[in-house]
Amino acid sequence: MRKAKLAALLLLVAFAAPARALFWSIETVDHPSNAAVGQESSIILDSAGRPHIGYRDTINESVKYARKNANGTWTIEIVDSPGFAGTGVSLALDPSGAPHLTYYSGRSITSTGDVRYASRSCWFFGIFCSWSKETIAAGVFSTSQAGNTSLGFDASGNPNVSYFDHTARQLKWARKIGGSWSIANVVATSGGSVSQALDTDGFPHLVFSGSSGTVNYVRIICVFILCGWNLNPVDSGLAGTLRLDANGQPHLSYAQGANIRYAVGACPASNPCTWTTELVGSAGQPLRPSLALDLCTTPHIAFLRQRGTGVADLVYAKRAGTWNLETADLDASSTVVVSITLDAGNNPHISYQGFTGQPLKHASGSVHALTSSRRLPEAAPKAATSEDAPKPRPRKRSELAPPTMAAGPAAACGAPRT
Repeated sequence: MRKAKLAALLLLVAFAAPARALFWSIETVDHPSNAAVGQESSIILDSAGRPHIGYRDTINESVKYARKNANGTWTIEIVDSPGFAGTGVSLALDPSGAPHLTYYSGRSITSTGDVRYASRSCWFFGIFCSWSKETIAAGVFSTSQAGNTSLGFDASGNPNVSYFDHTARQLKWARKIGGSWSIANVVATSGGSVSQALDTDGFPHLVFSGSSGTVNYVRIICVFILCGWNLNPVDSGLAGTLRLDANGQPHLSYAQGANIRYAVGACPASNPCTWTTELVGSAGQPLRPSLALDLCTTPHIAFLRQRGTGVADLVYAKRAGTWNLETADLDASSTVVVSITLDAGNNPHISYQGFTGQPLKHASGSVHALTSSRRLPEAAPKAATSEDAPKPRPRKRSELAPPTMAAGPAAACGAPRT
């Protein structure tokens, strides 16, 4: 009995211990002379844990791609530079690990732009590589209206793209099968921000915000053999990133005025969703935050907190019962879009634009101190709860139960590896 009580006490102490602030490694990825790069970026890791970043070179009006090599250096490639290019960049890796990008491009800032898709192929043992580009939809994007693209691959390796058609005033979804694109109207809207996630059945789920200032969640619902798009309002604000957990339930980040918020939906197969929302922290400006989910459904969010004219702190937030926030970098541009992903140890990797010189930067967090790393905790972390972390298994839609807010002992599931 005494041993059991001692074990329980030690477990309680472990759960009550504050989360450890991360050591942050900050590196400049691309900084060409007199150029502002990384105003829009999209980051993803390959199977070896190395980051790949798609981004915009604002001065040269180009779409660029960067990948980190095994020796720690970065390789930079120009993907496309037809004129006014690079707005709304989204990067994804296909099942073989090859990078693909979607973006808007036009001949000038005043012309109507196209939605473009670029894929990289290599031959002769990967020594020679090139980018092939194609137009998904022509004459659909106006630079006077907001909009981005969102790219993902289904289990069959087919690319799926969500984008705004400003000419038709529609949010659209496109999928390429057998060499050709099929395009469907999702919902009428003039533009905004969109994020897409694909479920295990290959169905697209989207979160977007348009001119109405409402964050909306859209999915396909089927009743018998009839299927259609179902629109479900979540909250007021500017949509950030949508992720699906192992049960196919939606989690999303968004900005509501100067505040960053997180929402999780309980969405039965053919009924409207019920949403639970939380305040993450204050950003001081309405810029969309980026969200990643780890295998334990713990949310990790990156956002910019404005500190002065043009300058911001890069903030990393993780939910462990309550939200723990820490500053990853003090030298970030306040007017850009950040992107976050996680490695196999649940350590965050973030792409963003720096303030000084406006380079593309990559921040990676770890519990271990690295050479030339710096640790910049924002405040004393709050204690984690003692709830058991969920261990979901993939199930049929008819079996899905409403999710709860991700919480649980960080040491059991959601903490970075030590």
